[in-house]
Amino acid sequence: MAKNSLDYNQFTELPERFWQYVDKTDTCWLWKGKIDDGYGRFWLISKLYLTHRLIYAIMKNKLQNNSQIDHLCKNRNCCNPEHLEEVTHKENTRRGLANKYNTDPNKCPYGHIYNHQIPGKAEGSIYKVCKTCQNNRATLRKSKKAG
Repeated sequence: MAKNSLDYNQFTELPERFWQYVDKTDTCWLWKGKIDDGYGRFWLISKLYLTHRLIYAIMKNKLQNNSQIDHLCKNRNCCNPEHLEEVTHKENTRRGLANKYNTDPNKCPYGHIYNHQIPGKAEGSIYKVCKTCQNNRATLRKSKKAG
């Protein structure tokens, strides 16, 4: 599996064999090679690299330490550099949660209104507690123990 510690900035071009795995559609450039967790992977110099990070580092900008690449198209196996943006881990998580669950930051993924925030977290933090969901889980655990 690819690691964050790999040096993507060491490359200045991609080998010709890389491009045989890219299907350039009208929008996304879909990776047709090895895929793990939806992300394209490519063996290069005896190491497994994430294709979207390789493309970004070579065709757009050198990667900053601890940065992540957000797929603006929300397609993990896309490696079109125009669909990729370098962001922080926090921003990538925020974007992913907003698109995966809902677009209302005042509701949990199940639609309950957040009525309690985790102590010590900043106002507007993406880390919130839904008391309704907490109570439902507690009730379920109690019924499993009793049964």
